[in-house]
Amino acid sequence: MKISKGKYSLGTKIFAYFFILAGAILVLTQVIFNFSLDTHLTRYLEEREKDVNRQIAQSFLSCYQERQNWAGCQMIVYHTAMSTNTQLVLLDSNENTLLDSRQGMRMMGRMAAQEPFHFFQAEDFHYILPLEYQDEAVGTLYIRYPSREQGVWQPQDQDLRQVLGRSLMFTGLLAALTAFGMSLLFSRRLAGPLETMAKAANRIGKGDLTVQLPDYDASELQELAQSLNVMAKKLEALEALRRRSTADLSHELRTPLTTLKSYFEAFNDGVIPLDKETIRTLQEEVVQLSRLVEEMDELSRAEGSTGDDQKKEMIHLKNFLQEKTAFFQSLAQGKKQELTVLLPENEVMVYQDPSSLSRMLGNLLANASSYTPAGGMITVDLKETVGRAEDRSGFWGVHIEPGNQDAAYAVISIRDTGVGIKEEDLPFIFERFFRADISRERPPGGSGIGLALVKELVRTAGGAIYVESKWGEGTLFELFLPRV
Repeated sequence: MKISKGKYSLGTKIFAYFFILAGAILVLTQVIFNFSLDTHLTRYLEEREKDVNRQIAQSFLSCYQERQNWAGCQMIVYHTAMSTNTQLVLLDSNENTLLDSRQGMRMMGRMAAQEPFHFFQAEDFHYILPLEYQDEAVGTLYIRYPSREQGVWQPQDQDLRQVLGRSLMFTGLLAALTAFGMSLLFSRRLAGPLETMAKAANRIGKGDLTVQLPDYDASELQELAQSLNVMAKKLEALEALRRRSTADLSHELRTPLTTLKSYFEAFNDGVIPLDKETIRTLQEEVVQLSRLVEEMDELSRAEGSTGDDQKKEMIHLKNFLQEKTAFFQSLAQGKKQELTVLLPENEVMVYQDPSSLSRMLGNLLANASSYTPAGGMITVDLKETVGRAEDRSGFWGVHIEPGNQDAAYAVISIRDTGVGIKEEDLPFIFERFFRADISRERPPGGSGIGLALVKELVRTAGGAIYVESKWGEGTLFELFLPRV
């Protein structure tokens, strides 16, 4: 399958995203700053003018209080207007002009010649302040700020605004450059490991299962790298198992075929007579081949089964176990083994296919009997449990269908005191043709697919099977079946 490549690499895309984000933040910051500056600084300047207005009004009232009239206050008007950079006009209650700072300013040359002088018009002034003395209206003060250009912004305020704007622009550009460098660094640090993992996955896909990724600082990258490492190891183990299974299958077929070939060659050469004993030997080899083919066919059908084709019925497990272990009781006696069956007092019911259940138990008991030496013990125990079947700490198992906290199971345990299974072989014992140990001879007539068949039958039964074993001490299989 051809994998199409994107137009841009992941590192380039991450860098572009960060750069666009930095630009958007810079623009947004400028907009927010300008809005905030216009709003808050304008409010501040307005409050400042109002405070100046209160001071001007207070100076006028102080002059009136001292003289009890406005006579002699003209100079105060002029000085106040000059110190506050304002134009002041005072009217009496009849709206007659009492004091006008513009006249004094023009006489002293402080008012620009090009600025026309006209008689008082209220709309030319920015503020109107009523003046009261001892709760009596003594006049109305009109205040104008000639230096205003826009609202309350005066030239020095405009200069401040421009300085702040340039400072923010410089800061934003510096932040953008920092973001540029950080995005470049971050994109490389993130895309680099991902590109390495992509190459590793590509090598795994091409069959190079020796790939191992290094450790990473980021927990997510480390978890992904470990997952790829575990996958490569498992695939390597499965590939080794496949080759090993092929060799085992070849061995299973080669032995009887070699025997048949040798006998036929001997017949042709006249070395061995074709008597009843020879025919019986040849027949045993043919039966062994037929059994292998039948078991492979049975396994193939079990692997393709969903369980709907089974003939399930209610089974009393106590009676069922007693019947199925009767044959193995006599087999154990012949091998000088002790077979014990432990059954509960209450009845345990399951809804299963009797032939499939019989096949599962038969394969597990035959396996226990084959690898238990004379004088050993085999124990079959039937119990009930409630909970998740997969919660089997210390066991290696094949859990087929997850249960919930309230799931009820019948548990059939088969324990032996045989040779056991090595820890490194446990993950593969349910694979077809797998030999737990090369030196561990397969029992006579064994095909190597018994446990693989058990696994598939457990799957169709909706149960689970687990194994715990110690080399040289024995093995325990636990079969979980949904209880009725």
